Amino acid sequence: MDIIIFNCRIYYSLLLTQEGLRMNCELCKGVGWIDTFNTEDRVQEIQKCDDCNIFKDDVQARQEVQE
Repeated sequence: MDIIIFNCRIYYSLLLTQEGLRMNCELCKGVGWIDTFNTEDRVQEIQKCDDCNIFKDDVQARQEVQE
């Protein structure tokens, strides 16, 4: 895999886990979701991390947290 960086901050490092290597995102700390306040709906909720895109959408991220 080629990684090309143009004047941007590197947000990822690699973590060695029992499952193998995975990205460690600074925003979500590698879990793939964030607990955040939705300003449109005015509720606290789980959302997928848009920086690392481990989950395809917020619903999938919420399912992972509930398990």
